[in-house]
Order: sequence, then C-alpha cells, then structure tokens
Amino acid sequence: MEEKVVYTIIEVCKILHLCDRTVKNLIKDEKLKALRLGNRLRVTKESLDEYLEECEIKQHPKWTNKDGK
Repeated sequence: MEEKVVYTIIEVCKILHLCDRTVKNLIKDEKLKALRLGNRLRVTKESLDEYLEECEIKQHPKWTNKDGK
C-alpha cells in the first residue's frame, strides 16, 4: 500500500508563506481540501498540488524576458 504524504496546517503555512488563519480560511472556503484526523486538520500533498495548480499565476507580459521566458 502506498503511503500518502500529509502536512499539518503549520507545514502548509510554511510552504505557502501564509499565516495559519489564511490557510484555515482556504480550507473553510473549500479552496484547499483537508482531512480531519481526530481533532486535527491535515492536507495531503495531492490536495496542496491541486490548489497550487489552480492558483498558478499567468505571467504578465512585462514580467517575461525579451525571449519570452
């Protein structure tokens, strides 16, 4: 059986550079999926990856190099 990688709220905060209240609001607003294990919230790596893909920022033309990178 494959083991899933799960993060605590504090670990997610460090990864995303957000405060815990913001991460909990993302979970409450169902923008970031979380699991409840006992009375603790956990976020799977898959859920975090999905959230990051959805939030991917489109590059503004002024932010790209002259060669388009």
